[in-house]
Amino acid sequence: MVNKGKQNLKKAFRRETTLFNKALLKKTSGVLAFLMLLTALAPVLAFAATGFKDDVKYDTVTNKVSGTVYYTDGDVSVGQSVYVNVYDENKNVLGVVYASKVGDSVYGNTYYAFNDVIKTPNTGKILLNPFIWKTVDESVYSDVYKEISVTNNNGGGGIIIIPPTAPGTIVVTDNVTSSELTNAFKNGVTKVTVKFSGDSVTLPVDALKEAAKIPGATLVVTNANGSYILPLAALDFNALAKKLGEDLKSIKVTIKKLSDADAKAGLDAATAQGLKAASALVDFNIAAVGATKTADVTSFGKTYVKRTIAITSGTAKSATVVRWDAAAKKWVFVPSTIGTTEATFQRTGNSVYAVVTANKTFSDLAKHWSKAEVEVLANKLVVEGVAADTFAPNRNITRAEFAALVVRSLGLDSVTTNTYGVAANTYSFTDVVAGKWYSADVTSAAATGIIVGDGKGKFKPDALITRQELAAMVVRAMAYAGKEVKLTGAEQASALASFTDAKKLTWAKAEVAVAVKSGVVLGSNNKISPTANATRAEAASMLKRFLTNVGFIE
Repeated sequence: MVNKGKQNLKKAFRRETTLFNKALLKKTSGVLAFLMLLTALAPVLAFAATGFKDDVKYDTVTNKVSGTVYYTDGDVSVGQSVYVNVYDENKNVLGVVYASKVGDSVYGNTYYAFNDVIKTPNTGKILLNPFIWKTVDESVYSDVYKEISVTNNNGGGGIIIIPPTAPGTIVVTDNVTSSELTNAFKNGVTKVTVKFSGDSVTLPVDALKEAAKIPGATLVVTNANGSYILPLAALDFNALAKKLGEDLKSIKVTIKKLSDADAKAGLDAATAQGLKAASALVDFNIAAVGATKTADVTSFGKTYVKRTIAITSGTAKSATVVRWDAAAKKWVFVPSTIGTTEATFQRTGNSVYAVVTANKTFSDLAKHWSKAEVEVLANKLVVEGVAADTFAPNRNITRAEFAALVVRSLGLDSVTTNTYGVAANTYSFTDVVAGKWYSADVTSAAATGIIVGDGKGKFKPDALITRQELAAMVVRAMAYAGKEVKLTGAEQASALASFTDAKKLTWAKAEVAVAVKSGVVLGSNNKISPTANATRAEAASMLKRFLTNVGFIE
């Protein structure tokens, strides 16, 4: 009897062990099949009616998460399993947790609880995403994520429901991994958005280099303060590594609002200039980062890189984005267009920027034809009066004065050295000497190809500028701003046909024809008057049309 009892006990034990092993095998096989499914990137079917209850939480003692997920009735059939995938903040899989049904349907939804979630990291974030396991080779999932902050320092993080990440979008705190960036640029995507919650975000250079091989690859890097719209072709990785003097590891993008203390000098200067801030003062910076060194990217060469900045108060039509000139301790114009909640601006360098408004008027423009155009440019800090209340619209303007206005209109730095990639001997003039008020501006205008001199090594800075010279400078500025226009001989003749004095044009025929075709030059009484000296009003009017034509102002 004892032996028979032992035999029965052994049989029962073997039967229970077999059942246990089968159950374990079935569950393990399911998990393995799911992971194989992810690896093989097998097609899945989007699941529409899924969500989380607000009871998802993180336990700071056990470092575990738990909660409830719901599905619309009928979506989960008998024999199918509901589980939750758990990822870390870098989208690495931490594990799979099965959920069990909780009670009956409530308002058409059936709830499943996951109460034995795997151990999470001590800090950072985790993402949860619910699935229904249907068969070994098919899974239905929901594009509904729950993000939970994981930290032991504050007794547990808050819970945030985040929408599904769109293709080509990366959401991080302050760091993007190579795999995230590479995956975001897959499948024909040429524009990737990186949303970050801090003041700075770090981007891996190896992935950036690969993405830069894609024609037109662009990275939009954005936080609450603003954004960069950065064409990857604007980053010269080899030059940055050379500047560092060591291997380039990453690119650090900063969009940081200045503290009250740091902003004080800028706000005081704005008041002195008659400006009112309509945004925070924001530092836009890009830096090259090596193993031990960091170097700021001070220029993108000839590439205008677009950015946006959040507007914090109402703006007028005359509002503009301005750049802090640290050397001169004042704000200067930046090419920009103003929206209701943000301003878009573009420039070839980095700095501290802000949106400002002004209300500048000139008494001698009360009945002058140029009043509207001049005052728009004055409020955008492009032109200045000869006195606080006087513009002198009919006064003639010199070649140096207009060169300075064009440089300002393009948002360029005033330089004395080779900043714009042009050999020094191509823009040095014997009659432009150091120390003059216009020296740096003339150097910048020559370096960018906007002025070329008289062919004899002279610029004649104090000579009065003619209307055809003015038109030629503006057309070259249009080309520098990315809107180059070339006309055939027949097109030139057509553009100039209505002007009775077109035959007076000499060397500037092509440039004036482009200016007329582009709406920059209008003429008067069917005349261009190409050799007449231009006035300050005419210069301002032409600049206004030029800036509007290239999208540098509204």
